[in-house]
Amino acid sequence: MGLFDDVRFECDLGFDDPKHAELHFQTKSLNCAMDRYTVDKDGLLKNDYADYTRYNGTILIYDFDEEDEWVEYNIGFVNGRVRSIIRENKWKEYEI
Repeated sequence: MGLFDDVRFECDLGFDDPKHAELHFQTKSLNCAMDRYTVDKDGLLKNDYADYTRYNGTILIYDFDEEDEWVEYNIGFVNGRVRSIIRENKWKEYEI
């Protein structure tokens, strides 16, 4: 398992489902130090311990939604601001 960081969003910035903005996502793409990150209404990545205004890269975030569906997004950042949100999994279960 190991350590992870927590990522929360202040508003929906283009998620596949607007309710996903309310989830408390986890990521191993940043420091993995149990830090809490926030993406504000302007799309800026923030943390109390470091300046992320120059962050360029992608983070993978994940959680279960209220229907116990696994939700995974790749969030792309340029200069610390969200530039892309891509849903990585869209699983559909079939009864056999």
